[in-house]
Amino acid sequence: MIHNEPGIEHIFSELYFVPQQIKGDYYKVKALELLLYLDALQFSDSKEDRPYFYKGQVEKIKAIHDLITANLQEHYTMDELAERFQISLTGMKTCFKEIYGDSMYSYLRRYRMNVAATMLRQDSKKGIAEIAGVVGYESPSKFATAFRQVIGQTPMEYRKSFSKRCINAVLERKEELNTAIMRMVSKELPILFSLLTKRRKVIVMKQQKDNW
Repeated sequence: MIHNEPGIEHIFSELYFVPQQIKGDYYKVKALELLLYLDALQFSDSKEDRPYFYKGQVEKIKAIHDLITANLQEHYTMDELAERFQISLTGMKTCFKEIYGDSMYSYLRRYRMNVAATMLRQDSKKGIAEIAGVVGYESPSKFATAFRQVIGQTPMEYRKSFSKRCINAVLERKEELNTAIMRMVSKELPILFSLLTKRRKVIVMKQQKDNW
């Protein structure tokens, strides 16, 4: 499995916030980069022994996932979840990691940070401490530490960098529109001038005819 390959995660992380005018060519380059990276990966010749899980176990793990992600302010211990869903602690941990690609703790931590990142982008009026509380952190400092470890920036740095990218995108779009308008004007202005000149000649000729 390659869902935890850092190289692949890096390739996909660069696909966000690409300027509109270069998206097509940029995506082609990244697709080639991904193909080259996959070709270079050294897969083991021996088949990986993967554990088998019954349908009932998988359904319980998905139910656990839905529970722990539905309300991020709630905190459950592993023992509580195992007892609540009547599954062994070891089986729960193993099955969860197999389905979602990470331990329950790491997965939920990353999930909380991604939700927080979305809130930081979409609601500029909501404070850092409030967002920390929504995703289950009573301490803003602990939240900031966790956010930096997962996202790579503090919440404030992330919000400022996103705002800056948005402003730059708007400015780039404004420049594109100005350029398009100037091209249109430069193309249509001679035609408009010619029409006005002809119209003026017609009016002059009509006035001269009336004077006769």
